[in-house]
Amino acid sequence: MKSVRTQSGFTLIEVAIACAVASVLILLVGSLFKKSTEGLEYLTSIGQAELQMRRAIDRIVEDIQQAAIDTSVPGPYPDPVTIAAGASHDTVAIQRARGADPTVNAAENIETVTYSVNAASELVRSIAWQQAGVLYSDGPRVIARHVDGLAGGQKGFAITRVVGTSLYTVSLRVAIDLNDGTHTQLKREYRTTARIRV
Repeated sequence: MKSVRTQSGFTLIEVAIACAVASVLILLVGSLFKKSTEGLEYLTSIGQAELQMRRAIDRIVEDIQQAAIDTSVPGPYPDPVTIAAGASHDTVAIQRARGADPTVNAAENIETVTYSVNAASELVRSIAWQQAGVLYSDGPRVIARHVDGLAGGQKGFAITRVVGTSLYTVSLRVAIDLNDGTHTQLKREYRTTARIRV
């Protein structure tokens, strides 16, 4: 009688097939991980752009709402919001009260908040005021980055006054370059209306 040899283990072909299947699975999982990471970066870029614009618009609206109008003198009242229209962006100066009483229009009680877009396409905010004859300033501070220039006939940052009212329309558009290998540029725009409190 012949003895039957029993061997445990895998043949070389079985090991090679298992390695090939494992390699394909690892490549698939790696590809899915890369795509999900790119998707997360894309969504994060969108979220950061929208949050940045919302905060900037909220800050501008707050400054417009605090604009100082001296109602103790007979009208017509001077416009406390000065808009210097530029080719691709506006520059805006807002006069507002420094003290608790916004109706007091003394030189020592007024500060000027200025918004403009610098050469690096950043929306900056600066504040200037006078105290005891000395001019002080705070800023400029960047409040929004990647402000989109003139595109499609629209400005990247603009404030317009609705004629005959104390309403102002504020718009801000940013463009973000996405690092997705296709050089895609994401554009987002926010527009809102603010009223000066009288």
